Amino acid sequence: MFERPNTITLSGEEFPIKCDIVVLEKIQDVYGSIMTFEKQIYTFVPQLDDKGEIVKDEEGMMIGNVVTPASITALLNALKWMVDEGCEILKDLGEPVPEYTPEKLKRMVDMPPYQLSEIIHDEFVRCFERKN
Repeated sequence: MFERPNTITLSGEEFPIKCDIVVLEKIQDVYGSIMTFEKQIYTFVPQLDDKGEIVKDEEGMMIGNVVTPASITALLNALKWMVDEGCEILKDLGEPVPEYTPEKLKRMVDMPPYQLSEIIHDEFVRCFERKN
C-alpha cells in the first residue's frame, strides 16, 4: 500500500521523511504555488565559463553550487510537514514512530541551511517522479 519513507538524520536521530500529495497541498495552501515554494527553499547557481556559458560535466549535468535558501521558514515548514507525513505512513505500516515536537525538530537540525535545502529539495522532486 505505502512505500517506506526515506529518512533524514538530525543530531544523530533518524526521522522518516516523505513528500506526497498531502504535503503538496499544505505547500500550496501556504505558498500559493509549488513553484513559488521551490524558489524559497532551493537556489542552484550554475558555474559559468569565461564566455559566460554554463559549465557541464561529462554526463551533461550542470556544475554549480546550492546557496543558502531564500526562506529558512519555508525550509523548516517543509521539514516539519515531510517528517509528519513520514510518521503517518510509518503508523499505517504498523512501525514505531519517533517522538518530536516542531520546535525540537528545528533545534535538532545540525547541518548548514544549504545542506538541509538539498535534502528537502531532493525529497520534494521525488514527489514528481513517475512511480510505475
